[in-house]
Amino acid sequence: MAYIANWLSDRAQTKLVDTIVDSTHKDVTTEDPVLNEYFPIRMRNDFKYLGLILEKYNILASIIGVGGRSPVNKIGSWKELNQDFIKVGLDFVFDENDQRRMEEVQRLASLQGISVYTQYNPDGTPKVQGENDTLASFIFGRAQDLVRSVNLLNDKLVYDVIQTGAISYTDTRTNIQVNLNFVDPSETFDSFPDALTGNDRWDQLETAEPLTNLEEDCWAYEEVNGTQPKAILMSKVLYRSMWHCKSVIDAASAFSTGVTAGKMTPAILTRILEERGLPPIILSDRRYDYVDGAGQRQKGRFLNTNRYVFLCEQMGERAIGPTIESKGGDINAKPKAGVYLNTKQDPYIATNDIMECAANILPLVYNPRYLFSRQVTST
Repeated sequence: MAYIANWLSDRAQTKLVDTIVDSTHKDVTTEDPVLNEYFPIRMRNDFKYLGLILEKYNILASIIGVGGRSPVNKIGSWKELNQDFIKVGLDFVFDENDQRRMEEVQRLASLQGISVYTQYNPDGTPKVQGENDTLASFIFGRAQDLVRSVNLLNDKLVYDVIQTGAISYTDTRTNIQVNLNFVDPSETFDSFPDALTGNDRWDQLETAEPLTNLEEDCWAYEEVNGTQPKAILMSKVLYRSMWHCKSVIDAASAFSTGVTAGKMTPAILTRILEERGLPPIILSDRRYDYVDGAGQRQKGRFLNTNRYVFLCEQMGERAIGPTIESKGGDINAKPKAGVYLNTKQDPYIATNDIMECAANILPLVYNPRYLFSRQVTST
């Protein structure tokens, strides 16, 4: 077995890796406050998500006579949600050069009577303090990166759903396609209306009317769901387009003289929204790295700059299921939910070690009616 895999297979070190995976997972869940509130991570114990959606009816009571019997009515209807999890994973390789560096650093450290990493007792307490822990930080950093990559993909798919109602994703490295549609075809409410065109687009600053668009869409949303959305999600790019529109500046001038596009501020726009009874705006401009078809690293946006999204309470979740890998080859063990991480020797190249990561993820929307998004600029 090669150096890195052998080191990580030590019981005490493996325990430390598990701790890092857990803490990294927690850090990632709080990285995006929007998803943390509206799509929290939930651990699920089955390989298939099976749930029931209750659509409640808030109907009026009936007037009954003294000694009379109340009419019987159902509280709502049930819909079944049955969906397989999406298997995801990524591996890192520690090649022969990495192995040589580790062997050399360990040999030199041994000659000097020091350790290149902090060694731990089985109970997690330090046994030998490392010198700078540079090597350990590098290796453990790769573990953190793998866990983060799984959670970033889960986040990206959620953003796809809230903007389009569907997942239509093709992995550029494996060519595997995932197509999921969360919109009920029998639903009469249009959660994803046609994009604004012509002079109505928000990049047409002289003619666009963003406040009217938001009001009308919020009203339509409230008619169906019984309440307005809790927040409106958009990018900073779209936000600035909105406050440069003449109609928005005119609305601000009604209670603050001398307002121009250059003098518009978030506080002024917030007051305009409050005056019209509209939900607050939340800004999101998170980005992620991905590898394109040519193998080049590119930047992507979770939220497109050309549309806004409505958010509501109890909207959905980022589900993470169990993995077969977590059984560790034990036929009697129960698969564990979460991100699986393991380091092993490459079976084909003896000088390489592979750090592998796998998980089963699934973005979930509890009710398709909770979704709403509209494209308001051309790009």
